[in-house]
Amino acid sequence: MNNPFSDFDPCGIEVSAQTLLAALGGEARAASRGEFANTAEGHRALLAWLKRWKRPVRVVMESTGLYGLDLALCLQRAGVELMVANPRAVRHFAQAMMKRSKTDRIDAEVLRQFAARMPFVAWRPPSAAALKLVAVVRRLEALTEMLAAEKNRLHAASLSEALPAIVRRDVQRSIQTQQRAIQRLTRAAQEFVISDPELGRRYQLLLSIPGFATTSALHTLAELALLARGKTKMQALVAVMRKLLHAIFGMFKHNQTFDGTKVYSLLPATTPELATQEVA
Repeated sequence: MNNPFSDFDPCGIEVSAQTLLAALGGEARAASRGEFANTAEGHRALLAWLKRWKRPVRVVMESTGLYGLDLALCLQRAGVELMVANPRAVRHFAQAMMKRSKTDRIDAEVLRQFAARMPFVAWRPPSAAALKLVAVVRRLEALTEMLAAEKNRLHAASLSEALPAIVRRDVQRSIQTQQRAIQRLTRAAQEFVISDPELGRRYQLLLSIPGFATTSALHTLAELALLARGKTKMQALVAVMRKLLHAIFGMFKHNQTFDGTKVYSLLPATTPELATQEVA
């Protein structure tokens, strides 16, 4: 392990959708704490808070997907030493420290101790193409939700004789507009993938999985461009998903197309119906 509190002061940042809770300080003094909004303005305030510290700072935060990406990029661009830790490793560290309670304040302190005592692995940001892909996929997800809502409205409008026809026509136009936008964004996402050899290779491998089409492959690729960590478990379904994620990483590593016999033979015998479900 690293010698704790040697040439830097450790900082742990607990990330949630709305807030950032930071614990900063070395062994010689009590940790200083700060709370910031998880927004661009909050990120700048956090960075200024770190810059006021008299000693070099080393930051650790957990991998939280999109919630922490913008903060990580902000810190990395500012030259702050940053590690994005695997949540499972942090959880095991907390157990070893006998930290059984779980609050944001405690989690930030655990991450501060993790930064001080565990081997430091600097975070490497995704490629420019991967970041563009994530941004487009975010928008695709939002448009897909909006499209589903408009289709529900159209269905309801078609059942109501009291609703004027102009309302139905307006909803139909909205649906057409969103469908065209989804098509444009999908083409753009594919262009970003093709522009990056590694993303392009992985995209073709994903398409070899039965049930994976363009949309599901793009969404999965965008997520795996950011995360290399274990997922939380949800009974048998997540066990199946976990096997599929292992298969995907194996495909990426060995540059092989999908072979279902290597996956389904390892699935729990009590969930055969899940093994045959297609990925939506």
